[in-house]
Amino acid sequence: MKLLKPNEMNKLRSRRLRKKLRVGEFQEFGVTIDLTFNQTILDFEQALDQLLAYVEAQGCVFGGGGSMTGNQISGFICKSERGTLTETQITELKSWLQQMPWITEFSVSGFIDAWYSDASAMDIK
Repeated sequence: MKLLKPNEMNKLRSRRLRKKLRVGEFQEFGVTIDLTFNQTILDFEQALDQLLAYVEAQGCVFGGGGSMTGNQISGFICKSERGTLTETQITELKSWLQQMPWITEFSVSGFIDAWYSDASAMDIK
């Protein structure tokens, strides 16, 4: 897929092309997460497995990881099908992260364009 520069994002295009390029009303957003976990409760693989099980059960995918010897996991979460995460899904994710006794701290970014991100969070209306 062609990478678009910021000035090309709002170029006048047909609906079919906007859908193909995932711009305009077809833009898709996800979030980044960073979490630190307690290694005395779970090791890295167990923590990652639990996170992946939750994310996949919500119809989403996770891209990221961490160090096998470390206690941090970070990555990007977005829908597995076309579309954008909802505010409700983000709220449920944060709630789940807070409820897990093995997670000591976490952060969840604002919405980030899943296809053309410059890694800066943006709000969608």
